[in-house]
Amino acid sequence: MAQYRLKKNCENFTIVDGPDAGKKFVKGKIYNSVPTGYAAKFDAVPAEIPVPKDKETAAETTTAKDKTVNKFIKKEEAIS
Repeated sequence: MAQYRLKKNCENFTIVDGPDAGKKFVKGKIYNSVPTGYAAKFDAVPAEIPVPKDKETAAETTTAKDKTVNKFIKKEEAIS
């Protein structure tokens, strides 16, 4: 799902008319949708890929396939 943020050159604003009346939009906050007629004031936010901060976290993110391959390699080393 796309997300949006106010452009850097746009000020905070509150919608006064229409279906979104009363909604306030603030710089830096991320929104799931853009109000009708205000698309020019928003930029799409790219999806971020989480990056492990340390080796322990990286080890926790290994997949089941990685674990199976590692077990196979260890068995092969033990046989040799």
